[in-house]
Amino acid sequence: MKYILPFLLFGALHLCAQSQAQKISIKGTVTDSADHSPLGFATIVLLDKQTSKPAQSALSKSDGAFEIIGDLGQQYKIRLNYVGYVPKELNVPLANAAGKPIIDLGTIVLARQSGQLKEVTITAVKPYLKQEIDRLSYDVQADPESKTNDAFEMLRKVPMISIDASDNIKLNGSDSYQIFINGKPSALMASDPADVLKAIPAATILKIEVITTPPAKYDAEGLSGIINIITVQKKDEGFNGSVFGRYNNTWGERGSITAAAKEGHLGVSAFLGLGHQGMVNTEAGSQIISSTNLLQQGYNLNGGNFRNGNLALSYEIDSLNLLTATMDFNHRNFDQDQYRTSQLFSGADTLLQYYQLADIGNNTWGMFDMGVNYQLGFKHHKDELLTFSYQYSSFSNSLSNEVTISNPFNYDGGDYNQFNQSGTKENTFQADFISPLKKMLTVEAGVKAILRDNHSDFEGENKTITGALVPDTALANQFDYHQNVYSVYNSWQLKLNALTLKAGLRAEHTTVSSAFLAGNAPIDQNYTNLLPSLSLQYSLSQTANLNAGFTERMQRPSLSQLNPFVNRADPYLIIMGNPALRPILNHLFELSYSNYAKASVRIGLNYAYADNTIQSVTTLLSDTLSQTTYLNIGKNKSAGVNFSLNYPFTDHLNFRLNAQLAHLWMEGVYNASLYQNSAYQGGADASAGYKLADGYYAGATVDYFSGNVYLQGRSNSFTYHSLVASKDIDNKRMNLSLTIYSPFEPYHESVNTIRTSDFIQSTSQQNIMRNFRIGFNYKFGKMNGDIKTNHRGIKNDDVQNGDNSGNQ
Repeated sequence: MKYILPFLLFGALHLCAQSQAQKISIKGTVTDSADHSPLGFATIVLLDKQTSKPAQSALSKSDGAFEIIGDLGQQYKIRLNYVGYVPKELNVPLANAAGKPIIDLGTIVLARQSGQLKEVTITAVKPYLKQEIDRLSYDVQADPESKTNDAFEMLRKVPMISIDASDNIKLNGSDSYQIFINGKPSALMASDPADVLKAIPAATILKIEVITTPPAKYDAEGLSGIINIITVQKKDEGFNGSVFGRYNNTWGERGSITAAAKEGHLGVSAFLGLGHQGMVNTEAGSQIISSTNLLQQGYNLNGGNFRNGNLALSYEIDSLNLLTATMDFNHRNFDQDQYRTSQLFSGADTLLQYYQLADIGNNTWGMFDMGVNYQLGFKHHKDELLTFSYQYSSFSNSLSNEVTISNPFNYDGGDYNQFNQSGTKENTFQADFISPLKKMLTVEAGVKAILRDNHSDFEGENKTITGALVPDTALANQFDYHQNVYSVYNSWQLKLNALTLKAGLRAEHTTVSSAFLAGNAPIDQNYTNLLPSLSLQYSLSQTANLNAGFTERMQRPSLSQLNPFVNRADPYLIIMGNPALRPILNHLFELSYSNYAKASVRIGLNYAYADNTIQSVTTLLSDTLSQTTYLNIGKNKSAGVNFSLNYPFTDHLNFRLNAQLAHLWMEGVYNASLYQNSAYQGGADASAGYKLADGYYAGATVDYFSGNVYLQGRSNSFTYHSLVASKDIDNKRMNLSLTIYSPFEPYHESVNTIRTSDFIQSTSQQNIMRNFRIGFNYKFGKMNGDIKTNHRGIKNDDVQNGDNSGNQ
């Protein structure tokens, strides 16, 4: 600890310790004179104005920006060179010693050379994938279907990501991951990210990162990793944006608008998404086979509205001081009705019991967060940054069920209602410092405090023969769960020629206190964890890399797993959380080879193990009553391989394949019984796209997922396919598309099966497969300068997503 804290003090004191060396910073942006596209890796040479001798040189970045350092008072000129363009020389104005030692040359345009290279045509295929030291990135803008698809559909194309029949997103086959927007968690991604991602046009996304070995700067998350969605950063002063809309004959209407504006030092960007889904009717049922046979058959009705949005502000106080603020919200109101016919048979198929159930349900939840960040740069060390951040987040969830029983036979249960109000409030404080000690060494350090309050208030009502509602005191209580997490981290990145090494250590101390209004004893927990991470990358050539990584991460249970509310929307299949759950400690090893030449190829191996994992377990309380809850009883191991290929057969035809396969081992002791499960889990996604003339495009996708593996059972496999056609119009400002999903499979029955020595339980849900969607995306406006964002910010990724499968 004593070697970590000095870095935090160093960042705060560094400004005072800097010498006032008389230097100037000369910067600008190099673009093409015809289409104003940025010219990355242009050569910038600073020349003595009198002697024309070179004083400094540099290369422009991928966005065309450059910066070069000179001496204050010296007269310079600058020369710019780029292959295939006419060289240009400019005089550099003198800087006033009393003013800011920064000279901004603005945008410098270079004209293409004519008459030279006329006989030479060079065709370069932009790679879709890029392997960095601790993450894999998928270039969404390089994919032609980014014009037609939403963000959710683009996730299918990303290696190591799969989507099951119920639209649940999985990373390396697991539900335990986090989704970030621009490197930080967002209210947009809370609770049901699939719905939100379906309203975000892929055209607004720059790339999707899969962070497989999260470094120490992230909270103790990492059972499977982080999905980071990076949006397009708007350029140029002015105003621009896009409008996205779609109509689906089954899932209704969704739309969004994005806009960004920049004027001087102030930048603003905004996103607003809306959606409506009519009531969708799907068949559903369940069965419990023990000494008797309980069979439930019926259907579900689901539909409602949602809205979500984001607002980001950026104010450049000066070149060294940046102030940013963000606000996110997400609101969803869905009716969730179910109708069942329940029949209980003896072993001889004699009808023992019968009733019909109607459940009128509603689930409304809202998420809101806001944050502010102050970033301080240092005059003569531009890569050093000190950031202070604060974020407030709140989440509320309201669940209600009104259950009516009709036509009973040998069933003595009556009508009842249940209600649950739950939520979370968070205050987070964070400070981060990054410093490149030398050209080949970078150090990061930070401290953080998360103060989290969870609550769940629940109650029930029973209806008497006269129709009066009587409170059920046995089902009423109030639960408060307070969790504080204090952490400090330090990480180092060292680059030695072809080898890059990144290592870090994170220390976290957690305090937990919880209490019920009545009954149950309070729960107190305190624990401290030291969590190392290590990533290596070795460059075999300009296009080939060998990567290795190890991370030890911890993940805490979510409110949905802790919530002690007993959900008995189905009187025979009850579900409840467990407030005594403890965190999971996971160990992950990875090794991968990647080569991004014409054919982009990546193959990776991974092995993970964890003790005390949280498992979803089901037990039979009687012949007809099952209870599902969560317990820390599991030991999980997995060994897997993933493979990605992107091959352009021609300039017009491209083929892509992502595949993964893992062998899982699970075991756990519950109610004095040892449960073990060992099985393969995997999937594959293949697609082909063809660019036609005049802006036409056609593509096809086939998806396969083997199903989930649980401690007590598994789910069935799933196949998905789609066809898409699109057309660019209005000089590519608008795109119109038609997508047909699974035209040869109208429905898929998703089945989860639990097998024990005492009973077999299966639940089924019909999923509508065959549907079509029409959509459009329209871009408007123009800008001329980046809206700056801070390099560091709050990322609360320490809490596990709710995982009903128990698959960690």
